[in-house]
Amino acid sequence: MKQAIWMISLIGSFALSACGGDMGDSTVLRDDATNTCFTDKITPAIIETAIEHRQVADGTFETHKRPVIIREREVMRIDLICPEDQTPDFIASLQRAFKARNLYGGPVTGTWTAETKKTLFDYQTVRGLDTQEPTLAVAQELGLAITPIKR
Repeated sequence: MKQAIWMISLIGSFALSACGGDMGDSTVLRDDATNTCFTDKITPAIIETAIEHRQVADGTFETHKRPVIIREREVMRIDLICPEDQTPDFIASLQRAFKARNLYGGPVTGTWTAETKKTLFDYQTVRGLDTQEPTLAVAQELGLAITPIKR
């Protein structure tokens, strides 16, 4: 009777970068049913390789490798302010809202300056919204967009 010896080790943890994950420059999508804009934040799966060593005879082993999913791929929808709604008045209001919170030191220009974009990105990233596009959630939080009443 052969005695099986099992040993499992996990090596080579990696994320499937082909699935996305880096929000860098977000793609703005439009929901045709609601005519709203959004982007998808994709968190790639994490897969590790499990290695099994099986004893097939005295002193003889076989090695078997198989992928093990540690974390499934996740897609989170982030609602955005549509590009046509990012008017100079909206941008100026955003700059004033950040200025009032001592987060923005630049002038109120009503244009997307590098400092305005950086402040927006930093503010959203802290909230788990790592996109460079202005999100509806942040606009609502700052009082720049209507928050629907849940009934």
